[in-house]
Amino acid sequence: MYHLRRRATLLLSALLLACTGLVASSTVANAATAPSGTGYWDHTVVRVKARYYNQVDFNHQIARVYQQPGQTASIASGKTATRTIQVGGGMTRSGIAANLSISSATSVTVTVGCNSVIPKGNTYLAAYPVGTQIYYEVVETWVSTPSNKRTEFSSGLLMAFNPTANQIYCHTY
Repeated sequence: MYHLRRRATLLLSALLLACTGLVASSTVANAATAPSGTGYWDHTVVRVKARYYNQVDFNHQIARVYQQPGQTASIASGKTATRTIQVGGGMTRSGIAANLSISSATSVTVTVGCNSVIPKGNTYLAAYPVGTQIYYEVVETWVSTPSNKRTEFSSGLLMAFNPTANQIYCHTY
């Protein structure tokens, strides 16, 4: 039942893309070359393309405090950092997280804080999570029967950010 529903969804998506003129980006195959005829989904894998350590996630500010110039501003530990995991290719967040060897939880409690004297011209101290940025793709394999021809379908490039609990980046502005 799952494979029939999956096949129907993929065929409907391909038809919709063909009608609108949109084509999904892919490094292997795309929805415009969706399988037709009989076959089955053999397996789905996560292929890691790159891992970058000690990256700052400026999209998810942990905290921000206001202070007058010349005064010391502090951000305490115990703040929450966001873990980002993009999904695609029919896999769930937890399935992708397991393949990337990271937690599927949506957040991490940060165990460090920071202090800074606010320089002239600035009034804020802000903290951002530091962690590992992972680029990957989810690849599904369709096997046509009776030919046993294998076709891979890629989600395109996806990204996850896994914050480190004991490291943050702080700056004034």
